[in-house]
Amino acid sequence: MADYRQLHEKLGQVFDKQMFFVTGLTRSGTVWVQKAIDAHPEAACRGEGHFIDMLYPQLKRAIGDYNQQVGAGRSQMEAAGVNSVPSDFTYQELEYLLATSIGLAFNRWIGDDHVKCVGERTPDYAINMEMLSRVMPNAKFINVIRDGRDEVASAWTFNRRYQGDAFSSKFPEFTDFVDVFANSWARSVGDARRFGRSHRDLYIDVCYEDLLSDPGPVMRDICLFLGLYDSDEALDQCIRAGDAGAMPDGSVGSWRDTFDDEAERTFTRYAGELLKLLDYGA
Repeated sequence: MADYRQLHEKLGQVFDKQMFFVTGLTRSGTVWVQKAIDAHPEAACRGEGHFIDMLYPQLKRAIGDYNQQVGAGRSQMEAAGVNSVPSDFTYQELEYLLATSIGLAFNRWIGDDHVKCVGERTPDYAINMEMLSRVMPNAKFINVIRDGRDEVASAWTFNRRYQGDAFSSKFPEFTDFVDVFANSWARSVGDARRFGRSHRDLYIDVCYEDLLSDPGPVMRDICLFLGLYDSDEALDQCIRAGDAGAMPDGSVGSWRDTFDDEAERTFTRYAGELLKLLDYGA
């Protein structure tokens, strides 16, 4: 029990820190931000925890199965005239288990007392911000946005290289992939920005193209948003780490090398208005 109490005390200290999540349907952009923040002396940031899309469904399934089995046993006992106290887990308790799991992961990443904020990067969280904010009410969100056409071209090349025949059989033509990706990109960006409008103190957008052209002001904004000191030395350290750790990717506007007219029409059908709103030209 002593070990449990010590761990619980550590979790309390973790939750006293500023927590954050790096999101956005851009692999290279979110990796850049993760690596840059992790290089700051006062921060820790790791990637691909998938707490919402992988861990939460497993927890929910386990709790649901448990509640169902306990409920069946209780019904049998009550039919036999024996009253029993319900031991079902509530939805609120399920979210508590999820928050505790996230806290346990964050606790492993902190390292020392100098860390004042800790976070994690999973791109898909862009559509899960409402739930994450409910589970972690004070968490902040850094959403990285990239021209969706560049990202779909990059994702096409990446998946064909690393998934091989499985990917090619599902998406034999580039336009087939664009048809799915454009809808996902529009939803991801739209959901994130909608959350940002109602949680202005907890959300910032980061433009991927700005990370490439002029990362200094962007990194300073991130530091101020998270409450980190923003000395020139610290910013330079973060930027160098972001540049070094970022995944190799196509240049800005490289989508033109991959798109044909049909692919462009398909993407525009799903996300044309959003491209205009974000000032991504033709």
